[in-house]
Amino acid sequence: MEIELSKIAYIPRLDDQAFAANLLINGEKVASVTAKNGIVQVLPATTKAVDLLKKAEAFIQNQEHIKFVGGEYTPVKLDLSGYLFTLFDEYLRDKELKKFNKRVELLQKKNVVIGVAGKYTRNQSLQIPLEVLLHTQSGITMLSEILSHKVLQSLSGEEKILNTNIPLDILSNAGLTQEQHLLEEPPVVQKKSTKKSSGLKP
Repeated sequence: MEIELSKIAYIPRLDDQAFAANLLINGEKVASVTAKNGIVQVLPATTKAVDLLKKAEAFIQNQEHIKFVGGEYTPVKLDLSGYLFTLFDEYLRDKELKKFNKRVELLQKKNVVIGVAGKYTRNQSLQIPLEVLLHTQSGITMLSEILSHKVLQSLSGEEKILNTNIPLDILSNAGLTQEQHLLEEPPVVQKKSTKKSSGLKP
C-alpha cells in the first residue's frame, strides 16, 4: 500500500509542524489533512475512503518505520497520525536540502565548496570563475594546486568537496579520494578479448 502526501502547504506562522495536504493511497486522493499543535485531522473525501483509511491505519501499525529523531534514524511503531507527521518531516528535509544544493550550485561557480552535504559549507575562493579555469591548461594546473595544497590539507571529519562542476580526473590527480568528494567513480567495464583461441577444439 502506497501512502503519501501531495500538494503540501507549510504554515509555520501557526507552528513549526502545521501543514495542510492531500492524502493519497495508491495514487488516489482519499482525504484532506490538516495538522496544528501536534494534532492531525483527516477528512475523508468519500464514504469509500473511510474504509481505505482504516486499512491504511492497520497497514501502518503493522510496519516498523524509521524516524529521524535527534539527528539519527531510529526504528519506531507509528499510527496514521504519526506516519503523516513523518511524511511531512521528510518533505521539510527534502525542501531544505534543495535550498542547500541550490546555494552550493551558485557558490561553486567561483569557489571550491567544502562542507557536509545538507549541513554547512565553507569556501576556498578561486578569484577566477571555475568555468574559465577549466578552459586552459594553466587554469587546470592552478586549480589542481589549490585542491592539493589548500583544500585537501584543510578537510576534516566528514567534510567533502561539494562541487559537482570539477571533473573527476582533476579531483583524483589532486590526491582526493572517493570519500572526499561527491562525484562517483565510473564503473569499470571489462573488455571482451578479441583474440581467437588457437589449437584444437574439443
